[in-house]
Amino acid sequence: MASPRRTPEAAEERSWVQRAADAVTEYAHQRKEPDEKIVCASGISPSGPIHLGNLREVMTVHLVVEELTARGLSVEHIHSWDDFDRLRKVPAGVPDSFATHIGRPISRVPDPYGEYPSYADRFMADFTTSLNRLGVRPRFVRQSEAYRRGDYVDSIRVALKKRLEIFDILAAFQTPGRHSEDVDVRREAYYPFRPYCATCDRDTTVVTSYSEAEDTIEYDCASCGHHHRMSLSDRPLDGKLVWKVDWPMRWEFERVDFEPGGVELDGTRSDSCHCSRSVGARNRPLAVRPPETRAILLDRSGIAGPAPLR
Repeated sequence: MASPRRTPEAAEERSWVQRAADAVTEYAHQRKEPDEKIVCASGISPSGPIHLGNLREVMTVHLVVEELTARGLSVEHIHSWDDFDRLRKVPAGVPDSFATHIGRPISRVPDPYGEYPSYADRFMADFTTSLNRLGVRPRFVRQSEAYRRGDYVDSIRVALKKRLEIFDILAAFQTPGRHSEDVDVRREAYYPFRPYCATCDRDTTVVTSYSEAEDTIEYDCASCGHHHRMSLSDRPLDGKLVWKVDWPMRWEFERVDFEPGGVELDGTRSDSCHCSRSVGARNRPLAVRPPETRAILLDRSGIAGPAPLR
């Protein structure tokens, strides 16, 4: 069977990867100096076996990075391991006794089979091996290490100082009637930082005060009843910003230009874009996905900018 003739129009048609690289290049050059590198980011929580969605998260970024590199541009692919996330539930096939670790950071939850340093390490190792086989080698960032080193402490201080502003932004997008407490009560009690308890290592903590002058936080733990006063100057710093504040903080810290994320995160991305300036973040990465993916932040070409601030 003869091959179909290639029309001039087909020859000139640009792939999605090429069009995405065009958009990322233009967006980065509008925001950065000519000699600054373009930063592209992906990330997953290593909390379970690898699945196709994890691979999509990384490969979308990798393909664009490869195209940018082929054009001779300075570009970096950063992949975040969200291994400072809490263990949410007992994994399938694991004894119920593992429930004692719920609420603890997965970087400090033991591997249930005793083969890796932690629960997170098990899945990070599997995923890294798979990426190596595909020739995908980003710069990996373990959030458990970055937070505990104090990399983000200045941003944490900003978020705590602007906690009421952040609450107002997030509350504007919450479903009416969802909470039993009055909005003013919740607003006064809101802190966008969640420590891991110094006694039981769970995130079932409630921050009760923040002293900017003393650079300290006080919290109570609902699991073990421990009351603690922690200094933000201490290392390791055992706590993290809540997700919708954590994400834009990292955009700024890494100077990210492109991070597509998954469709399931579009609501979070929108809220995070609105929170970004409250944590001193000017960076809001371009959202680019293949055209088959439809989401509120994407037009029909699969390319769109960050959600506008309201």
